[in-house]
Amino acid sequence: VGLFLAYAVGMGLVVGSVALAVALARMSLLGRIRQALPYVMRVGGLLLVIAGGYVAYYGWYEVRVQRGGAVDDPVINIGNTVQIWASATLDRLGVAWLALAFVVLLAAAAVTVFLRTRSPSRVRE
Repeated sequence: VGLFLAYAVGMGLVVGSVALAVALARMSLLGRIRQALPYVMRVGGLLLVIAGGYVAYYGWYEVRVQRGGAVDDPVINIGNTVQIWASATLDRLGVAWLALAFVVLLAAAAVTVFLRTRSPSRVRE
């Protein structure tokens, strides 16, 4: 239960931080993002195909290992190396830095909303 709660809090912090960053950057970067959207969509699609290919390959690898095949596989070793690097990086940063990033983004969002609602140029209905 503790591991599940830690995972839930970690994922919540990451998703919340990204959502707040996108919300804050939305207005200033919207024009640039619209110009880059065709490229972003293609890169996102490519990443999705790569991730799906890796998942399919990993499933095939598991079937091979279950049938007595070799455990050592270069593609799976690269995936494991990337996973270990990402895990170690997040571990070095620690929960405190992720929580701090979330709090800073939340405070920035609150200040932005406050300033926008207090702006005299904003037409109120």
